[in-house]
Amino acid sequence: MTLPMEPIIHILCETIAHFNMIRHGDRLLVGVSGGPDSVALLHLMGRIAVRYGLTLGVAHLNHQLRGAASDADAELVESLAINGNLSYYGRKEDVAAHARRRRLCLEEGARQVRYAFLEEVADRHGYHKIAVGHHADDNAEQVLLNLIRGSGMKGLAGIPPVRNGRIIRPLIRLSRDDILKYVADNRLSHAVDASNADPRFRRNRLRHQALPLLERHFNPEVAGALNRLSEIVRDENEWTEAIVRREMARIALNENDRAVTLSVKAFSRKHPALKRRLIRGAIHRLDAGAGGIHYAHIEAARRLADAAAPTAAIHLPRGIMVRRDQDRLVIERSEAVGGASDAGDRAMADYAIAVPEPTGHRQVHIPETGAILRFTPMAPPFDVKMTAGGGRRIALFDAESLSYPLVIRNLLPGDRFVPFGMTGRQKASRAMINRKIPKSLRRRLPILVSGDLIIWVAGVRRAEGARLTEQTAKALKVELFLA
Repeated sequence: MTLPMEPIIHILCETIAHFNMIRHGDRLLVGVSGGPDSVALLHLMGRIAVRYGLTLGVAHLNHQLRGAASDADAELVESLAINGNLSYYGRKEDVAAHARRRRLCLEEGARQVRYAFLEEVADRHGYHKIAVGHHADDNAEQVLLNLIRGSGMKGLAGIPPVRNGRIIRPLIRLSRDDILKYVADNRLSHAVDASNADPRFRRNRLRHQALPLLERHFNPEVAGALNRLSEIVRDENEWTEAIVRREMARIALNENDRAVTLSVKAFSRKHPALKRRLIRGAIHRLDAGAGGIHYAHIEAARRLADAAAPTAAIHLPRGIMVRRDQDRLVIERSEAVGGASDAGDRAMADYAIAVPEPTGHRQVHIPETGAILRFTPMAPPFDVKMTAGGGRRIALFDAESLSYPLVIRNLLPGDRFVPFGMTGRQKASRAMINRKIPKSLRRRLPILVSGDLIIWVAGVRRAEGARLTEQTAKALKVELFLA
């Protein structure tokens, strides 16, 4: 008679089967930080290794962020590997220096270095899959963070159980409480990272403040609800991807690993939701990771395709360029682009930065130009004279008339707006000429966009949109500081 599996092993094996995570005989590299989640993952995979014919290895990256504590974590993980008679691969990396060089937050910098290390070890030593310890609570937190940031459907799908067919997350359907209980029941040695309680990190504030508040006052099972949303969206994303691939085949004039060229005429007839999916799909074709590409970038590319201007280009993160060439929209790796016809314009990459509704004082730095826009919510009474002056360096807007996220971007060919106090539309470039802005500086001045409307040509003139009235209850002051 076959004895029933204990619940945690049952869920683990069901998850592996449902997402087709591993094949019998796989060599599996387990990323172990030393915390309870990854220690539990290693122990659990060891228990099912014979069932799946797995060969396990252990990898640990010392981020050098917590001094002696980081070194102690590395020693703990190495001892776990030795005690389990498993191959161990360890490395030290200055993650903080990497984040500074790339102008990344510490969390993103650590993520990049960690996955690069795991991929390198797997490639060098012949591991088929890489297992990491994300669980259901991590996924719920990620969905909520993405929702707050204004993410699209991809973000609401949360953490993928399997990424690129290689990174697997066997614990993704187990809760943090399940894992902590397993660690305690099996008396597993593990490290406690004090930085997990540091409120300076956004995820920690959400974990220790926002989610408990939602559980107390709205839904005691909010994590489960977020995970259900994630699974529904993930399934619907898979379904719509088939539609996107079919539509891409219909409107793509050329498609390879270096560039995707779309028919502007065919593209223009599509629904906005499909347009966004097509652009993101083309970018994904060029760069499977496509991290750092956000709503504002996709929207900038969509507007470029829909604009009346026959030629223009924008640069996106990760070396992606979107170029309008008459009736063609070319999405390509920027290093594949030939010589620039206007070296001055190409010297500065185009940019698009999304700005969520500010709840307090907020400054946005534009790396491409060094300029800063400062956003400050205001309550009555308002100094309407700030707006009446034309709004060169300071502009006030009716906050409730704005569409969030706002977008800060550079000047694009064909940009038009209705100048404050006027009724007719004017080219933004003409407004700059009238202000005697040199041609070399025009693309460096920020354009502030709400929805599809330009509301401020910063440094030049405020637009008519979202003007203050007697009924305005909340205002948003935006100030320009040039480098």
